[in-house]
Amino acid sequence: MSFTVKLTSQISYSETLVRNAGPEFYSAWNVSNRFDEVISVAASATVSLVAATTYIVSADPLATVVIGWIFHGNAVEIPVNQLTVVAPPSTPYLCNVSTTGNSIPVRVLAIS
Repeated sequence: MSFTVKLTSQISYSETLVRNAGPEFYSAWNVSNRFDEVISVAASATVSLVAATTYIVSADPLATVVIGWIFHGNAVEIPVNQLTVVAPPSTPYLCNVSTTGNSIPVRVLAIS
């Protein structure tokens, strides 16, 4: 079975009493496998993700979650923002860098 994943976005500009639509962004992927799930990442915990070629990850913008992977023996980690799209060279992981607090829900769409 084959799927098509589309990602669209539009920037809008606003001034006092005026709102203008800006440029639109569009991306699409043809995929044969997909994994779509909400993963709860506890404080000081690391969760390995399924193997895929592209990951679309979203979480609360104030969340203390990073997505990372090992590249040539070095850990590469970037904060998960409202929407983060990565195609890492190896299978990544999610890590909650906070030492205290509740679990943080993270939506992960993995496609290949």
